[in-house]
Amino acid sequence: MNTLLNHINLITTDVPALSHFFQAIFHFRVLTVRGKDELTVLEREGFILTLMLDKTVDGPTYPGIFHIGFLQATRAEVLELLHQLRAYGLDAPEPKLRSGNRFGFFVTAPGGILVEIGTMLSATEIAA
Repeated sequence: MNTLLNHINLITTDVPALSHFFQAIFHFRVLTVRGKDELTVLEREGFILTLMLDKTVDGPTYPGIFHIGFLQATRAEVLELLHQLRAYGLDAPEPKLRSGNRFGFFVTAPGGILVEIGTMLSATEIAA
């Protein structure tokens, strides 16, 4: 059996802002919007991302360091996304080497979702 991850459902305090973020930064496109700010279904390259309004009083509560990640092919692409996120108005930190050969950073998207941007460096890139 070939099993592929085809969607994820995220809860957020601000569906429209988070939807705009994923469209502007990661080029998702809108498939469905229900209600003013209750549900948006996005798609990119066959992957479905559903954003739902969290109606609890305190907002979404994800465990620990729950996050979603966007792996980039190169260090240059990580740096390009860093610049795009800062131009978008987010306080994105400088990328750094993490856990051996991972280079990247975390940023909090609108609506409280933690996003990781990173790449895997070769031994030559790490030594440089």
